[in-house]
Amino acid sequence: MAKVDLLRSSAVVFGGPVSSEDYEDFFENGALPLHLVGADGTILHANRAELDLLGYDAEDYIGRPISQFHADAETIREILTRLAAGEKLSRFPARLRARDGSIKHVEITSSVQFRDGTFTNTRCFTTDVTEVVEMRRQLARKEEQMRQILEALPAAVYTTDNYGKISYYNRAAVEFAGREPVVGEDEWCVTFRLFTADGQPLPHDECPMAVALREKRPVRGVEAMAQRPDGTMVPFLPFPTPMLDEDGDLVGAVNMLVDISDRKAAETNQKIFLDELNHRVKNNMAMLYGLIHSAARESKSPEARRVLGDAAQRVGAMAAAQQTLYTENDRAA
Repeated sequence: MAKVDLLRSSAVVFGGPVSSEDYEDFFENGALPLHLVGADGTILHANRAELDLLGYDAEDYIGRPISQFHADAETIREILTRLAAGEKLSRFPARLRARDGSIKHVEITSSVQFRDGTFTNTRCFTTDVTEVVEMRRQLARKEEQMRQILEALPAAVYTTDNYGKISYYNRAAVEFAGREPVVGEDEWCVTFRLFTADGQPLPHDECPMAVALREKRPVRGVEAMAQRPDGTMVPFLPFPTPMLDEDGDLVGAVNMLVDISDRKAAETNQKIFLDELNHRVKNNMAMLYGLIHSAARESKSPEARRVLGDAAQRVGAMAAAQQTLYTENDRAA
C-alpha cells in the first residue's frame, strides 16, 4: 500500500477516475527514479528508473539497507535523521554506489509519510546530477590551471568586473604596484597613483582600463607611469581588454601591465652615448677645420691655399650637416 499512498498523496491530476493500476503504472514506469524506505532504513520498493540508474536488479536492491548504497555513511545518517524529525529535504546532495562500482552524484528530494505520528516510509525522488558535477569539476580544474598560469607569469595581470572593481590579481601585480590590492573595492587599476608618460596626474577613472571598459574596446600603445606607495615611479605599457559574454554584454576586463623601466633606461643610455658621440665628432670636426684653415693661411703656394681652402669648406659643410642631423634626431626622440 505504500506505493499507492505515495501516489495518492501526490498532486497528480488525471482526466478521469484513477485506479490502483494507474497508480502502480505511474510509480513503476515513471521517468523519475523513486524509492521508498522504511523506518529501519530498509528499501521497501524502487521503480524501474531507480534500478536502471544504479544498475541493480530488484532482488539485489529492494529489501536491503539504503545505507548499503550510499558512498558516504554520514550523509545517509543525516538524511534519515532529518526525515525522521519530520523535515522535508529538497535536492539534498548525496553519492550513490552503482553496481559497476561507479559513483553516481545525485540530489534527493524526500519526505516521510506518518500515520498517527508513526514513521511509515519515506518517499524519495532521486535526480542524477553526475554529469553536472563532472562538468563543474572540469571547469574548476580549468580555472585552477588558468590561475596557476597567471600566477606564473612575470607580468602583472589583473581582472575587473564590468563596473571596474578589481576581481583578481596575480603576485606579479602586487610586486609591480608595491601594494596589495583590495578585491571588490579598488577600482580600475591595482596601482597606488597614476601619471601620464610626461608626468601629468592621471585619475584612475581616466586610465586605459577605465577607457577600455567604458568604450568596450581594447586600448593599446599608451604609456603611463605608476607610483608605488614608497614613491617609486615605474614606466609601463598597459594592455586592457574587455571581456564580453555570448550576447556581447560586458562582463569585465583583463589587463596586463608591462614594466618598461629597462627599455627607458636603455633609451636614456643611448641618448647619453649619442650626446657624447656628437660632442666628440663636433670637436674633431672643429679641430680638423681649424688645422686645415690654418695650413691654408700659412701656405705660400696659391694652389695649396686653394686646395686647403676647399677642403676646409667641405669639412665645415660636413660639421654643419652632422649637427643638423643630430638636432633633428634629438627633436624626434
